[in-house]
Amino acid sequence: MLRRPPRLPWTFTCAPVYFVTFCTYGRQALLAREDVRAAFLDGARRACAAGATIGRYVIMPDHVHLFVRVGPEGRLGVTIKQLRERMSRVLRRACPDLKVWQAGFFDHVLRSGESYAEKWEYVRCNPVRAGLVKDAAEWPFQGEVFEIRW
Repeated sequence: MLRRPPRLPWTFTCAPVYFVTFCTYGRQALLAREDVRAAFLDGARRACAAGATIGRYVIMPDHVHLFVRVGPEGRLGVTIKQLRERMSRVLRRACPDLKVWQAGFFDHVLRSGESYAEKWEYVRCNPVRAGLVKDAAEWPFQGEVFEIRW
């Protein structure tokens, strides 16, 4: 099994901000629904108790982009797992055997020279680039759970 190299603790702050993307299995268009968004928001609010703060997010039909600040007591993998489990429960009500998620997720630690605002603008425009809306503000499955200050 391939393992990722460990991140060097002195390279990052004690509460790094991650840009995270996770996708549905086979890129199924399952997620752009109000009940899935509500489950995501519930999970995001509960993540605070586990040491993670969910900031801005965009839920696309087949993937999710979000920004997460993980404190010293938090774990990114656990946070993403819990978010995905909450969303899966909603989706499996109609189809209990549905395979919802692609294995793993993409994460990128934002470094001091990178701009959270610039990354957010790119992600926020994803629905426009996908041809789902003409203006990013029209996409109903985006927002900010908690403000992450850089």
